[in-house]
Amino acid sequence: MNAVTNDEAGGALLRDPLSATRAGAYIAVPRALGDVSIREWVENNNLPNRENGNASPLFTQAQQDLANAYAASGQISKLLTTAGRYGFEQRLTPPVIPGAGGMRGGYGIKGEGMYRTVFLTPPNFSWLGLDQHQVGDPDWIAEKVELSDFTIDGTLQPVGSSYVAGLKALILHNIRELIIHDVRFFNTHATGCGIDYASWRGWNLIAEYCGRARKTHNPDPTTNLGSGAGIGLGFGQKSDELVMLQNIVSRFNGSAGLFAEQLGQPEAMFKAFALIVTGAILEDNAIGLNDTGTRGSQYTNVHAKRNGYAGVRIGKSNASEQGAVNAKFTNLTSALNGHGVVIEGAAEGSSSFAQADILDNVGHGIYWPDTAAAWPAPYTSFTQTNVQGNGGHGVFGETTKPIIGLDFAGNVGGNGGDDFRFMGALFRANIRGRASGSVGRPLSLIGKKESEAPIINLDISGARRGYRIEHKVDDTSKINAFGLPTSVKQYVTRPVPDASLAGWTTQSATMAYAASFVGLNGVDLGPHLVITPTGTSGSPRAVATGIPVTEGQVWTGSVEVIIPKGMSMQAAGRFGTGGTAMWEPGPIVRGTGSKQRIHLCFDVPIGQTVLAVGMIGAPGANADYTWGPTKVARVTRANATRGGTYWQYIDGTQSGCAWDGTAGSSTSTYTVPQSQIVRGFSFDFAAYQDGPAPTGAASAVSSGTAIPLVVKSGLLTYGTGGNAPRTVWSWEGGGANGRLRAVVGDVGQFWMSLAARVTDAGNFIGIDFGRNADTHTVRLSKRVAGTITEVAFQPSLALNTGDILDVFLNGTSVEVWVNGYQLLGGPQTITEHTTATRHGVLLVNSATTRTESLSKLSFDPS
Repeated sequence: MNAVTNDEAGGALLRDPLSATRAGAYIAVPRALGDVSIREWVENNNLPNRENGNASPLFTQAQQDLANAYAASGQISKLLTTAGRYGFEQRLTPPVIPGAGGMRGGYGIKGEGMYRTVFLTPPNFSWLGLDQHQVGDPDWIAEKVELSDFTIDGTLQPVGSSYVAGLKALILHNIRELIIHDVRFFNTHATGCGIDYASWRGWNLIAEYCGRARKTHNPDPTTNLGSGAGIGLGFGQKSDELVMLQNIVSRFNGSAGLFAEQLGQPEAMFKAFALIVTGAILEDNAIGLNDTGTRGSQYTNVHAKRNGYAGVRIGKSNASEQGAVNAKFTNLTSALNGHGVVIEGAAEGSSSFAQADILDNVGHGIYWPDTAAAWPAPYTSFTQTNVQGNGGHGVFGETTKPIIGLDFAGNVGGNGGDDFRFMGALFRANIRGRASGSVGRPLSLIGKKESEAPIINLDISGARRGYRIEHKVDDTSKINAFGLPTSVKQYVTRPVPDASLAGWTTQSATMAYAASFVGLNGVDLGPHLVITPTGTSGSPRAVATGIPVTEGQVWTGSVEVIIPKGMSMQAAGRFGTGGTAMWEPGPIVRGTGSKQRIHLCFDVPIGQTVLAVGMIGAPGANADYTWGPTKVARVTRANATRGGTYWQYIDGTQSGCAWDGTAGSSTSTYTVPQSQIVRGFSFDFAAYQDGPAPTGAASAVSSGTAIPLVVKSGLLTYGTGGNAPRTVWSWEGGGANGRLRAVVGDVGQFWMSLAARVTDAGNFIGIDFGRNADTHTVRLSKRVAGTITEVAFQPSLALNTGDILDVFLNGTSVEVWVNGYQLLGGPQTITEHTTATRHGVLLVNSATTRTESLSKLSFDPS
């Protein structure tokens, strides 16, 4: 800037304290501009900007002078800092504004560019910081600070022997009207940018490689999720301070890329409000976005990828167990992370996701883990949401706590597990859309939970099997999963090449047979066709045996391939044969060097009668990715099915499939397992209060009064009273076949036997574990019309608390197992009682007090 003389009016004058040759001189700060070069504070242009000095005294004085000018003029002045790398030996602190009651700030620092002006943190301090202030609300101690156009580099901060939360790039508290833009936080020991109790705005921010010590001393991203945990950009709010962030990049940080929390001090024990984030790339962190305690936040255009634990996490921190209460996520992409979206706890309110793409994550797409201290949020919604290609389940409620009012609308498919899977109760869920193409089921409600009035409308036409509902659902009339066929026919007659190469043809390439090839991910392709291009350019092609088709029909074809990483390919269909053949290529897919399955839907053109499915090697971006003799493609497992549904691979070697003719050279058919509503029961008595046996239990006696069955101290055991010789207590199991399982509580004499296939007190199967001294005997018996008959006996078994007792019932076959080991010499035959569907326990009368008990009891019908 041009110098302003002392005679010019309208400027706030600063004394120049560092210039010996200009002692007593003043620098005028024009009100209109408000910026002063750092050179005004040094003599002979001797800037400490080459890592060759200590810039702390210089910046401390300059900051204070600018604060003095602000006190005099009311205008913010920024310190324009020349390009270079500035070393610091002490932490900077925002200066006190004269006459403002101890308030700090009133100044700015502006560099010559994010990558040109670099401030090196001291080894043992942050570059700029304020000590946390903890008095009543409001408790502002700083205001009106603007920072821009530089990098804060924490490279000099050592990893050390332990994690030190204070070694950040920036650590500010209790500050308002703070603006930070075009600033980079780089390579710090702890968090990059840590701001609490603040109202601020930021844009064009980068945080990368922060939290180095977190990676060393505490690499597990699921622990120490609160403040000071190696975050890129992290902040905590009080109740209603505005925080607005726009266009941020946070990557390669030790914990979260972006972190927001509820603060733990007494004056701040309520949710932070008014957080708005627009445009964020969060990649290669332990967690992308971690919200552990905000309310009403808005996240728009967030892209989270390759984060170790999760792209987005909602859950607890050190101070709070609830995150993202009533938050809105719009245009979220969460891909290639450990999990896509993890919801660990937000019981105080819902979150809503709109236009979310949750893709190709290693674990689950949307995941409610079974976290003891956290409860799922009620009325969480996902609309216009795609959950595709995740390695685990698509939407997975692992938590055994109820999920209330879940609202989901979108497409789920191509996942490594089920599309929707819930282990806990669903109350008033509304799930609609499409669920198809995953390895598991389109919908599974697992365990003996009670789910209330779910509304489910799913197109499962491409699912490999039907849904399975084990929950007790009070109204199943609104569960509508439609489109599932009973079978699927696959028409390619030689889907896998053999040494004869019969049925397979190539173009612009030679072909050979190989029995195996392991891709970059260690997975073997198995028997396949090796395609070697014959020229230095062009598109090598290969197709399997042609099949008869009719014009206007719709077919879906697919093949499995390995091509060199970075090369391009297309699923393709060839109509006709020879030189008049018509090729229809699909979208270009980039090769990964590992096994990939590519597919395409075809509409048969007019006049065409033969279709062969296969692949085409597509042109590359440059010479390095052009097909030639050194670029080999490998192809196998061709399928063609009628309609527009893409099915996972089908041939007679696959589960549920059968060859229609000669194995390996005929069509094949997949019999689709249909949907099931499975009845049964499951009790974990630790969750029950003391009192009578759980609802549904019915007693049966041959004479006398029933011996009570009660829950006491978390165990199912004998009650007081009753004089019947034997009392059978049972529940409806929903089937005669299945697994009756019990977990031993108190061993006692253990004459609390298991009873299977109960009709009444004179008709059931008994499994008795009687005790003689320290040894238990095991007896399998049947009682028919009151007469007991021993079926099998084992004289010696030691039972202990926690042992698992299993009885497998399958037609006339009965097996007894303990802790995974089969007893009684193998399966036993009992021809009676094969249709009875009640199961439970048998109590026997005794002159002594009975202490035998079970901690769990369940029946899972098959």
